[in-house]
Amino acid sequence: MKKRLIIFIVSFTLILLTIPVALLYLTSDQTILYALIIGISILYACVFLFSGLAKFIVYSIYAIITGVLLYFLPDYQHSIIAIGTIMFVLNPLVNLEEKLEKKFNDDLVLPLKISLRGSFWPFYEYRKQMKDYYHLPQTKKLYTKNYYLRLRQAFTLILFSSAIYLFINELKNIAFELGNYGAENFFMFYAVITLFIATFTLYKKGFQSLFRIITIMMFPPIIYAISFTNFSYTTKIIFISGIAFIGLSTAIYAIVGTLRRVAYSEYKYFDVEEQWQVFANDLFEPLVYNETFTIFAKYIFKCELNQFKEVFHDILVYSNVKRFMITAYAYDGKNILLFTEWNQKHAKKALKMQTYLESKFQSNVKSEILYDKQKTLYEKYFFHKTEYIVSRALTLSERLKTLQMYDHVILSFIFSFQKIEDIESLGKIYYLARLEALDDKDYYAVRLDIKVANNPYIIETRVRDILLDAIIHGGQYVRISVYY
Repeated sequence: MKKRLIIFIVSFTLILLTIPVALLYLTSDQTILYALIIGISILYACVFLFSGLAKFIVYSIYAIITGVLLYFLPDYQHSIIAIGTIMFVLNPLVNLEEKLEKKFNDDLVLPLKISLRGSFWPFYEYRKQMKDYYHLPQTKKLYTKNYYLRLRQAFTLILFSSAIYLFINELKNIAFELGNYGAENFFMFYAVITLFIATFTLYKKGFQSLFRIITIMMFPPIIYAISFTNFSYTTKIIFISGIAFIGLSTAIYAIVGTLRRVAYSEYKYFDVEEQWQVFANDLFEPLVYNETFTIFAKYIFKCELNQFKEVFHDILVYSNVKRFMITAYAYDGKNILLFTEWNQKHAKKALKMQTYLESKFQSNVKSEILYDKQKTLYEKYFFHKTEYIVSRALTLSERLKTLQMYDHVILSFIFSFQKIEDIESLGKIYYLARLEALDDKDYYAVRLDIKVANNPYIIETRVRDILLDAIIHGGQYVRISVYY
């Protein structure tokens, strides 16, 4: 990955160094053509960086074929552009791409992932989990409503094909029709960019998010169109200012709206030992063992459960803005216990949370803020509790039912053992698969998969039996997953 990043940086630097020379010595038409070449070069440099050398070679072949045909067969330009669009969309050289990926080193072909989030990466992964859960109703339609799946696929294909077609067409206009190409025509590239953004949004999130994006992106074209009307100069200024204000307000509202689109998926159970009604955060579960959110904070205050639930959305929004994670909340009959995890740099903000809760509920709030790098406190209160594990299995199995998967599920456990003999002993009862990649110097990891009917009683019984058998044979629970 580093080698590819170095090649990209060197190439990008060389491209930038040519810009001052071009501005000094090229004519206006030559400058437009130069900008075209620079744009394509940067685009393909990004393809190389993020998608790898194999994808870069295949896409270069498509570009060369399309460009050569447009140059030698100008009378058939629209047909050629359509063919070029089909090549980029359907990728007919996918077999060649796969062969090249096998031939080149992984450093040159694996997709590059760059994160600028630093120590806050667990929170942004958690935010992504929230967004995915927020959009779950639309995701369910992909599995339960065939017409919705086909409609979404068709619209995605149409938008992407339109974007590719217009992009190739505009590149052709710049390259071969410089004399007739005005600066105002570059606004067509805005439409191309809008189509690409719309395609990505529809593919990832669905129609509701697509409509929000289109609403925001439509304001610049409206302003652009007004500037060419026959209205007086004063009228144009008034209209443009008003529409610009509405557009800016819409964009700000949309940004604020993204922060308010929060979700909380809970494992609900009663903890007999603590005498709590627990609502543990399902979305936090994959991120339990991160190394940067190591400040554990528990807040206790007197409040009725229904009253707390009425304002819980506001607390979730607050956590989304302040970048911390709510891991669970519990109710003991009189008090709410709110559990959170904060970034290692935000101990002071964890203290300010106490003030926020006091103002929110007009009640005295007790807090317990501790450094817990090993996650022993979360394990103690939730993660290793049998009720938590059972509730997780039941919640995940019920989620599969919403996707119309009713028959059977696979309960997949991961356990760790200190002795191989204990693994062999448990292996006489269940089939165990060794996970050597998860071993450390003190523990051996194994996976236990078992197929059961998607029935709450059967699932709970099997989970409790397996946990008991694992404990008897010296196993320590690590994680449970549920598959179809």
